[in-house]
Formats: sequence, structure tokens, C-alpha cells
Amino acid sequence: MDLFIEKTTDTPEVKLQPGLIEFSGHSMPENVLIFYKPIMEWLRDYVSQPAQKTVVNINLAYTNSCSIKYISDIIRHLEKIHLNNCQVEVNWHFEEGDDEHRDRGVDIEDVVSIPFTYHPYQVDDARLSRLKVKNKNTGQIGEISLKYWDAICRNGHKKDFEVLEELGH
Repeated sequence: MDLFIEKTTDTPEVKLQPGLIEFSGHSMPENVLIFYKPIMEWLRDYVSQPAQKTVVNINLAYTNSCSIKYISDIIRHLEKIHLNNCQVEVNWHFEEGDDEHRDRGVDIEDVVSIPFTYHPYQVDDARLSRLKVKNKNTGQIGEISLKYWDAICRNGHKKDFEVLEELGH
């Protein structure tokens, strides 16, 4: 009943086994329906016969909005077993200083009855430099890491942003 999906540039490594659910890497698949379909099928089977305790580790450095919808759906499915007296533990890992990614976890936690534990981690990398950017579609201005900017560019969304300033570390 285990499912393992290898990580690619645009998709996370996924480990699904009774009692343990893990996502790590980047989640911006070209077709989220196709990527997440086997995961959702596995989850539907798992919810019908869950382990007494399920640990969920979400360690995604970058997620697009479609992926966040699926992560949210996964947590909502797990809430069913949580409400039926099975323990569910969600560990949300995020790059220290990446408040946007942390807030995505908080937003999901706010709509379920499962408590999350947040785990910031440091990245010792030159790409920790920050940029001030403006979203051309919404007008919002924010700070992002070069690592996040790389993901935006790789995902074809560079045209949606204007770099206002390089901020350094």
C-alpha cells in the first residue's frame, strides 16, 4: 500500500505509507491533475483504513497555487481520520524568513482541526539574497529570496513581476 514518487525539477518527492506522508522539493507540476491523481487515490484508500497515528511532513521549498489546493485537500482528508480518534501530526517545514510559505501552512491550519508544528530551516546559500518585487497583476510589493525568484522564472511567471530592488542578505 506504499506509494513513492521520485522528485523532479518541478515535482516533489512523495512518500506515502501507512502512518507517514511526506512531500519534499518543489511542487509546480505542468498538470496538477495528473500528478496528484495517484496521491489522492492512495489517500482515499488510506482514510478507509488508517494507522492509529499519521505523521505528515510538508517540506516544499516552492509551491504553486494549484499545488497548495491539493495539499489543502490532502490535509482535509486526513482531518476525517483525526476526527475519528486517530492522531494526525502535521510538520510544516519552511525556509527561515519565507513568511509567505509559512503563512500558506497557517492558512490551511486555520480551516482544519489538526494542529500544525512549524519548522523553520536555514539555507546557507548565496541565493538567500532578497529582492523587492512588484506583482504586475495585483500591484502588491513584497520581498522574496533569489531561490524563490528562480522558481518563479522557471515556472514561466517572470513576466508577471517587476524587480524593484536587490536587497542583499
